Amino acid sequence: MSTLLADPRLIDAILGCLALEAIVLLWQRRWRLMPMLVSGTALLVALRAALAGGGGAAIGAALAVAGIAHAVDLWLRLQDRAG
Repeated sequence: MSTLLADPRLIDAILGCLALEAIVLLWQRRWRLMPMLVSGTALLVALRAALAGGGGAAIGAALAVAGIAHAVDLWLRLQDRAG
């Protein structure tokens, strides 16, 4: 079981599902949900890089993208609440 969870191919399958979700969200024009999806996807990319033995730069870049997308998501939520 633990070897399955440490397999980067499992993350690839999850990323494939997220790609389908992104297509559906774009088709339905649900733009406000995209930053949350990007944030989660970037975290999975960082995890996949770590499991595959990727360098620190790749992991750091993915985490930076996740942080920026999360900040955008929070900003949009605060704008919705204020207006």
